[in-house]
Amino acid sequence: RLPDIHQQFWTRNWEGREPGNDSLFDDIVVLHQCVNYIKDILRGARGAGTQALIIADLGAGKLAVSRRLRETFSTHKITAVDYAALRGKDIQLDEGVRFVRGSLEGLPLLSRHFDAVILKNSFEYALNKAAALQEANRVLKEGGRGIFILHHPRSVITEYFRKKVEI
Repeated sequence: RLPDIHQQFWTRNWEGREPGNDSLFDDIVVLHQCVNYIKDILRGARGAGTQALIIADLGAGKLAVSRRLRETFSTHKITAVDYAALRGKDIQLDEGVRFVRGSLEGLPLLSRHFDAVILKNSFEYALNKAAALQEANRVLKEGGRGIFILHHPRSVITEYFRKKVEI
């Protein structure tokens, strides 16, 4: 079960009701660079180009990475997972993208199901990093790709959110 204060904070953040909200995460230039990096890694994944990859976007927020990957890899199936209880326009889904509410430490996903798991600026906010890493590994197929993009531990963004949610 998620700590209520943690889930509530991320819901408020992604809804734009928390000062310093998702603009810190979704700077368009940074997001573009990150997605290009992810695309390059996915192009080298086993089966890429010959079959649709099954991808988990863990800690997906408002699905910025999921949506951009879907634009490039239109046949891939993407499952986005986030703590936040988002609804309405914040989580409008494109075909081939589904949203599941859950924690990184207890993913509500099938074991050994995903060709790739992506954690863009989310792993560092997990309450139990060992459990989050075990869960990412659990849902990843044998030979699958784990892609972690992290904020520096002492970055302005990480410090801001650490103080806000007392991570």
